[in-house]
Amino acid sequence: MINFDIVNFLISPHFISSVLYCALLLAVRTAVFRWVRSTHIIQESLRIRALAHVRSALIVAFLIGMLYIWGEQAQSLLIALFVFLYAFARAAQGLLACVGGSALKIRSQAYKIGDRIKVGSVQGDVVESNWLTTSVLESGSGGRKVTFSNAKLLQEPICNESLIEGFSFETLKVVLDRSENWKMASQLLLEAAEEQMAPFIDAARRRLAEIEKKRGIELPAPDPKISIDLSEKGQISLRLRILVPTSMKERVRSELLSIFLEKFYPICSVEGLLEKKISHEQ
Repeated sequence: MINFDIVNFLISPHFISSVLYCALLLAVRTAVFRWVRSTHIIQESLRIRALAHVRSALIVAFLIGMLYIWGEQAQSLLIALFVFLYAFARAAQGLLACVGGSALKIRSQAYKIGDRIKVGSVQGDVVESNWLTTSVLESGSGGRKVTFSNAKLLQEPICNESLIEGFSFETLKVVLDRSENWKMASQLLLEAAEEQMAPFIDAARRRLAEIEKKRGIELPAPDPKISIDLSEKGQISLRLRILVPTSMKERVRSELLSIFLEKFYPICSVEGLLEKKISHEQ
């Protein structure tokens, strides 16, 4: 069965012109090569160099002729080739960024499977990691798995909450009006923290000592510490830093705040408690 598309292409002016132009170039090449090789006037070294120049000139003439003959078709082909190369470069850039992020993770030992990390807005326990992606089980999300590209590791700081192997530092923030007794609030908050940390404070100290000896670094003391912030107009912010077991931090935070509220606002209404803007931050 005859393919008419092929027949139409073979009898098209562009194809016929290309064949004739190639035949002309071959004829010119044969004639010039025969003349250069047959003359005895030119030295052998110059003859070889002349043949090389003739080949280069014929290649350039072939390319120019093909561009002139095919015109718009050649232009469309070049545009398509450029678009393909651009898309390939973009894809390769993303791939190289992923590999670079993985290299950074391995070189810096940023995290491993089982660690609790925070990268940008993503926070959770690492459940899977390879050269391209990292998957975490978000904390407090009911088992939602989040996967992000390792290129994100080159753009965002990596916070590893598992450096102390089972413990993590937590920060609780309590905002008070400047008219309230912030000294009493600070004392009650510190007492509540000491009460909640009593069952595991000794284990935390031993763990910190082991990590300091192993890594040769000095870590903050595990004892609860309060700092005061006056950056908010008309308010006093008490920031409590505590060291708690990673698996217990939600419970410790909740019970600690409950104890503080009961002692500092013993007769305050529920509506009043909500207006105090008591919050926490990690």
